Amino acid sequence: MELKSKGNYYVTEGDKIISTLNWDNGVESEDVIILSKKEDVEVFTISCYNKKSKECVFLRENVRTYNITKYGIIIEVYTDLSAKETKWGVISFDGKIVIPFEFSRIEPCNKHNQFLYVTNEDTGIYDYDGRKILEEKYIAFFEYETCIVYRTRKSEHESSRNGIFFVKTGKIIEPKYFIIDVTDQCVMVNNLLKDSGAYSLDGDVLVKDRWRQ
Repeated sequence: MELKSKGNYYVTEGDKIISTLNWDNGVESEDVIILSKKEDVEVFTISCYNKKSKECVFLRENVRTYNITKYGIIIEVYTDLSAKETKWGVISFDGKIVIPFEFSRIEPCNKHNQFLYVTNEDTGIYDYDGRKILEEKYIAFFEYETCIVYRTRKSEHESSRNGIFFVKTGKIIEPKYFIIDVTDQCVMVNNLLKDSGAYSLDGDVLVKDRWRQ
């Protein structure tokens, strides 16, 4: 399967043209070929061809923007063209909607490309199989090579707290720490006058005693 251009873009399999010929643009990755056509200033139709199955796995209209990642395609679509309202979702390379078009924003993690940030009022983390790793109730995420630190929203009666998601093992430490310091050797946690200590980079408890800088 090949992406070709002769005035417009199209897809061929051997000598056979298997797409229509009126596409404005073509983007190719290791797994898929994406064809796009501008319908208006900020409105596109896109078509996705899977190189393994050698077929068109989806065609999506009313698209505002899209992002081809290693594990799937993040797409923003218009739900109301006249009001310019959009929702975001994720479609796998075989055409399955793995994250429904219900979110106000979806973007890939910078350091851990198997995970996504999804946003409505607050932000959570999903993987590309559509599994929810962390609920959509956190206001900030901080990525490190070994883990992602996440923060709760400050309430009227309680300050923000931080938790840890260890990427390698999938272990989650619930948000209960005021301070988290990620180093090359461990993750140090401090709850001020309460429990403090350190975790290994896999999420195992190394030290339970209070630590001081």
